[in-house]
Amino acid sequence: MVGRKDKEILTLIAEDKEYGFKMLVEKYQVQVINLAYSLSRDSSLAEDIAQEVFLKIFKKIDSFQRKSSLSTWIYRITLNMSYQFLRKRKFSLFSPKKYSFSPEDTQEKKEIINIGLSRLPLKYRIVIILKDLQGLSYKEIARILNCSMGTVESRLFRARILLKKILTPLIKEGL
Repeated sequence: MVGRKDKEILTLIAEDKEYGFKMLVEKYQVQVINLAYSLSRDSSLAEDIAQEVFLKIFKKIDSFQRKSSLSTWIYRITLNMSYQFLRKRKFSLFSPKKYSFSPEDTQEKKEIINIGLSRLPLKYRIVIILKDLQGLSYKEIARILNCSMGTVESRLFRARILLKKILTPLIKEGL
């Protein structure tokens, strides 16, 4: 049941850890894999990361202190696990492979945007991914990145300005 609320899932976990955890995985699996993929650009690595994320959640769920939402906690674990995997495998974070786009985007437009995103510094790229591709709120992003909402807003503002500067010559050149 993807529609279950986090409080309900936490109650289920307290009553029957395996069943409750199954509900948690059903609710968050797609988001965790998508975030891991956005960071790694490798679908099999994203699935490995997701598996490790859920294993860690299963082991640590009793230590979840409810100071933030369950989704924020899960996103933070996913980010940390993704960074850990990428460091171990010596991948460059956010390689210029494909990002997610709507079906009506042209192939050329996708390529230009991918190049632009790949040229952004990490601190700007991550806020664009979390806000524009994952659809998270400023508050959620601030919790995940462990910074203020003002910092998130300013990074997103700067990221969009920088992305526009990067994309303008690419669009004029047609790549």
